[in-house]
Amino acid sequence: MTDLSERDLVRRVPALTDERLSVLNRREPVTVPPGTSLANCLRAIRRTGSGDSVFVCEEDGRLVGVLTERDIFGRIVAGGVDLSQPVESLMTRDPRTLDLVQTIRDAIEDVLPPIAELERRLNRALTTELPKALRRKTRMIAIDLTLIPYHGQPARDKKEIYRGEPKSGTTHFHAYATAAVVHKGHRYTLALTRVEYGETMKECKGRTESVARGGRKAERPMPTLPSTRGLV
Repeated sequence: MTDLSERDLVRRVPALTDERLSVLNRREPVTVPPGTSLANCLRAIRRTGSGDSVFVCEEDGRLVGVLTERDIFGRIVAGGVDLSQPVESLMTRDPRTLDLVQTIRDAIEDVLPPIAELERRLNRALTTELPKALRRKTRMIAIDLTLIPYHGQPARDKKEIYRGEPKSGTTHFHAYATAAVVHKGHRYTLALTRVEYGETMKECKGRTESVARGGRKAERPMPTLPSTRGLV
């Protein structure tokens, strides 16, 4: 096995995501006809030893649904499920499909929500378990910028790639800003926002602070960590 440097790996990842799905190792799907009981679907999945789903197909091979173990066990945990029920009771109907000529990137993007929604979910998760003490008084917020070297081209829009001082052989980066506070020796991240090409320091700080404060106006000046210098 060839050892890859960090730079080699970073360069290789974009190339991999642009490969066609046909390059991936695939196993034959486990298929069942409509009307198969949930219990028999589970048995079919377990017989493979590696699968976690069944494809529900008509006699002519047309895909009409997909059922995963998670679908079944999720219902069991939620309050029980009758395993004698037909697969149609739980399967996902008319699932989205991809052709083998499409890329790995297409597959990833197909199952993910838009990046704005991903960012919203992440920021909601960051603030869910914060200590209550952090909310009892006004605190200073620090904004930090993280640059991840990138050796490829933008996938969809040039705004995806931030430009900065040379690092690891490139001036192109995926960039994000974080807002954080320190409480009793611990750092708590309040918000994370992506930084796009052409954004000014003022725009980046203002947007990240707004997310951290839940849209409320800042009550105190906000310090900036050294790593945000040069944000243009």
